[in-house]
Amino acid sequence: MIGFVLGGIIGWGILAPSLTPRETGSGTGRQRAPERGLPIGDFELTRLDGEKVRLSDFRGMPVVINFWASWCEPCKKEMPVFQAVFSERPEEFVILAVNPEEGRETAEEFAESVGLTFPILLDENKEMQKQLMVRGLPTTFFVDAEGVLRAQHVGELNRQLFTDYLAKIGVQP
Repeated sequence: MIGFVLGGIIGWGILAPSLTPRETGSGTGRQRAPERGLPIGDFELTRLDGEKVRLSDFRGMPVVINFWASWCEPCKKEMPVFQAVFSERPEEFVILAVNPEEGRETAEEFAESVGLTFPILLDENKEMQKQLMVRGLPTTFFVDAEGVLRAQHVGELNRQLFTDYLAKIGVQP
């Protein structure tokens, strides 16, 4: 009986955090994880050329936000897929490739080696990574033209999955 009660308490301690909205911080500074169906919130990051970019700059257009690094094998596999799909319809959506792990030179070398034409952004202080509660790479967010989060995917995306997610933000094949 004691084992049963103890097992229940331990199980609840493990399960309970996953049943409540994710938050970080303490007191009034709590931050909620982005939720599907709600606005994702604005941010400002720096492009490789030094230009500042805000998510709100792309209001009215579907946006894919991808967190990546050049050392990440799944990231290296999915980037050519992103570029191929983006090249087919660059006027229909934008990809913001956010690198929270590496400096400008490393990110630029990788982008050039793969031939990426969409914006590469640096999250040097990992503020955006924290804001969106990114825990692993690659992580991709799909935001509709109104700035509402419609989907999130952790892990490598192949072409089929990528286009399926794009459909959720209004980009049709």
